[in-house]
Order: sequence, then C-alpha cells, then structure tokens
Amino acid sequence: YFPDVFDSRFAEGTKEEIKKKLSWYPFAVSDPWLLGYFLADEPSWYGSKGRRGSLVDDFIRLGGSRPGKIAWVNFIKSRYPDIARLNNAWKTHFKNWNELLLAGRIADNQNTRKDKLAFLEVIADKFAGVLSHALREFDRNHMILGDRKSTRLNSSHTDISRMPSSA
Repeated sequence: YFPDVFDSRFAEGTKEEIKKKLSWYPFAVSDPWLLGYFLADEPSWYGSKGRRGSLVDDFIRLGGSRPGKIAWVNFIKSRYPDIARLNNAWKTHFKNWNELLLAGRIADNQNTRKDKLAFLEVIADKFAGVLSHALREFDRNHMILGDRKSTRLNSSHTDISRMPSSA
C-alpha cells in the first residue's frame, strides 16, 4: 500500500499521526541526544507489482477524480504541449486529455517508461515534503533522516557485497 500523496487527507492524516506519536515521547523534541527521525519505514516504492516504476502504474489506475490521477495528467501535460505530441511520443491514440485522465493503463515503451520514472520522482518529492513539513510543525531541532530503505534488491540495483575487492 502506498498513499495518494496528492490527496489533502494524506497531509492531514500525517500531521495527526506525527502529533500522536510525539505525544507518546514528549521528551523527544527537547532531547539533545536524539539525532533525528526517519520519515517512513520502507515505503512501497515498487508499487503493487513489486517492480521499479510500477508505483506510477498504481497512480494511473486511480479513478479520474482522485488527486493522484489528476497530478499524473497535469505532470504529463507539463511535458507535452498538446495531445498530438503525447500520442506521437507514446504511440497512443488519445483524442484529448480527458481520455488520458480516464485511462487505467499506459503500455510501456521507451518514452512512457521515462515519463513514469520522472513522475515517480514527483511522487517521492511530494511524499517526503508532506512528511517533512508535518514533522517540522512539531520539531524544528532534529534532523530528518529520510525514509528507512527496503533491503529488497532487483536487477536495477547493485549488491555491493558481491563486487570484487580493489585490493
């Protein structure tokens, strides 16, 4: 599960959750020995399909009125000045932007993969921004350590334990 980070309810819920957790540790905000906070524990960056970029496919499958789907279409509109250029790049046949908003699947090719990975960065920035902003409302004294990374490896990652030694 990964939240629709573009939905205002995500920001509201995040703020409430941080407030609740910090109330369990009221000393944390003034603790001089506390280095900082992880924002999330292994977020599902691989989406429901468990592969790089598939989180964007999850956003594409959202209904046309969902904030995450609208953010996706607005992102694509910012990259392509008109639907004809989008169709040319993606090898699709959308008649207008509304058809893209209603599309539940976008086939992968070189250009769609590039656009999906670029939108994944937008999702990550929004996710971190919402969590960081909410945390800063309660604690401005400690570092934000990012999210705790998953130990999952796939073909797009390098396992440094298997790399040859330079010695």
